[in-house]
Amino acid sequence: MPAWLSMHVFTFVCVCVCVCLCAQGKVLTNGIKAIHADFQAAVERFQGVQYDVMDTDAKAFDEDFYAFRVVIRELERRLAAIIIQAFDDCTTISMTFKLLDSFEGLLDREVIAANLEKKHADLLYAYACDLKDVSDIFHAYKDHPVVARNSAPHSGAVAWVRGLVERIEEPIQKLRTMNKAIMEMDQARDIEKTFESLMAQMREYQGKQVALWCERVAATSDEKLNQPLLSVANGTLGVNFDPELVRLLRETKYFILLKVEVPDAAQNIFQHSDTFRQQISSLDLICSIYNKIQRTILAVEKPLVDQKLYDVEVALRRGQEELNWKVSTVHVCMHVWAVHGQCIVMSGCHSACTYHALCRMAGSGMHARCQ
Repeated sequence: MPAWLSMHVFTFVCVCVCVCLCAQGKVLTNGIKAIHADFQAAVERFQGVQYDVMDTDAKAFDEDFYAFRVVIRELERRLAAIIIQAFDDCTTISMTFKLLDSFEGLLDREVIAANLEKKHADLLYAYACDLKDVSDIFHAYKDHPVVARNSAPHSGAVAWVRGLVERIEEPIQKLRTMNKAIMEMDQARDIEKTFESLMAQMREYQGKQVALWCERVAATSDEKLNQPLLSVANGTLGVNFDPELVRLLRETKYFILLKVEVPDAAQNIFQHSDTFRQQISSLDLICSIYNKIQRTILAVEKPLVDQKLYDVEVALRRGQEELNWKVSTVHVCMHVWAVHGQCIVMSGCHSACTYHALCRMAGSGMHARCQ
């Protein structure tokens, strides 16, 4: 097959796999398939000639080739009409560029490029509107960014502003790689200035969010890690892991996912996040057992478990006075498991006392009924 014919075949084979995702997508996609079918028929007719197409003396070649080119130009006009119709149906700038990307390699053909050139102004206008929408959203919500419910405040704000950056950055890169005539228009120059100004503001905003968080890290890490493991509030024993430390760990996790450089202090704390999680879980279980015993133990039972209760309280006092979150992990784990074991024994003694008390009460009742 000659090279020029192969080029046409490859181009229109690409047409066959294009699918329009606009409002009239099914109708336009069927139109594309019809164009491909007509092209295949034209190729088969041309390939079915009875002479050697490489023979320069074949007089019928000029007429057949002219007829083939006429068919190709008509198919290109039909394809251009479909692209323009799909272009008009696109509701967002990103959808428009997805449409153009799906026809990549075809847009440089003379007939299609001439028709598409009329839409350059519409494309710039659509992007300018999107740029204004992003600017309005940024200035309206920068003090209270819209973040996911489980997001940390500062990393959530950075993720939010990055979403706005991506929304305007990708389209302008597409515009710059298209026909150079687009970016030479006066409207395009104004768009470039607005884009650069808005990008500078959003980069500054992102930098401020990271800087504010870094200042809080320095104030939070040392102070909060020096707090004791346990605390008592309203007579109830609880784990004393400050909410600021929880926020710090969450912020660090999401900043790392966003590929933002975090301070060494935050990185060092985050390296122990799994250890903290295990220790908090174990300490919470200990506090639950201890609080339940204190809440449910009867006055007649207390003398029977008084020594065990004293041993548990002595062990727990270390967690309230001596041990903090900066103590060696080995020491904390040893303390946690020692108290946990004593609480289990204590809980078992308490259950046994309750069982014997119930038996005594049941026996007294039976004795009274017998009398």
